[in-house]
Order: sequence, then C-alpha cells, then structure tokens
Amino acid sequence: MPQRIQRKRSKGWRMPDCTCGQGNPHKAVYVGRGTKWGNPHVVEREHIGAWCVQGPCNEWLLSWEGFFATKTQALKHAAFLYDTGCHTCAWHDMDLTPLQGHDLACWCPPNQPCHADTLLREANT
Repeated sequence: MPQRIQRKRSKGWRMPDCTCGQGNPHKAVYVGRGTKWGNPHVVEREHIGAWCVQGPCNEWLLSWEGFFATKTQALKHAAFLYDTGCHTCAWHDMDLTPLQGHDLACWCPPNQPCHADTLLREANT
C-alpha cells in the first residue's frame, strides 16, 4: 500500500526507496511545491499571531470565523481546499498515472493533514 513520506532537511537524511516494487529501485515521488502536484495554498502566521491560508492568487482564504487559532486548523483547511479542487487545484484534471502505486513525499508531518493524502487516494482508486 502506498504511503506518505515526510521529506526532511536534517543532515544525512535521504529520500527513502519507494515500497511499490515496480521496476528498478527508485525513490518516493516528491509532490510538494515546485512540482505540478504541489498545493498552491500556503499556511502562514499573520502579524496578529493567528494562522491563515494564502491562496494561489495571494488572496486570504479564511474559515467562516476568520483566521485560524492553530497551525493544524490552517493546514487542515489548506488540505481541504486542495481536496475539493478549490481555485487552481485542478488535480482532478491531471494525469495521476505517474503516482499510481508509489510512495509520495511532502514536507507535512505524518500526523498533520496534507494534500499528498488526496493524491494517494485519487491515484490509487
């Protein structure tokens, strides 16, 4: 079963091999920003101390209540926006065949919401 890998910057860390067993050994597929699969919604801490989600056109994408009290709430909202195809997150129009069966890597911690979860689900159903 494909899994989500947390990419890290710590010294000596290397991208792990994919567990798919397809073809020659290869690394997990990076799906973060800078790739066509990256989530364009950026989670940032606002100057007032609250968390917000900035959209691909630099607009603020707030919850119904406004800013988010925690980073986890903002990350969950950003993943939700990606999952629902909001704005330019047109993953449903993309060819996800290159991701099928492969482990996906992103910077999000495993216990946090992440757009890679959407890609794993959609590429493997």
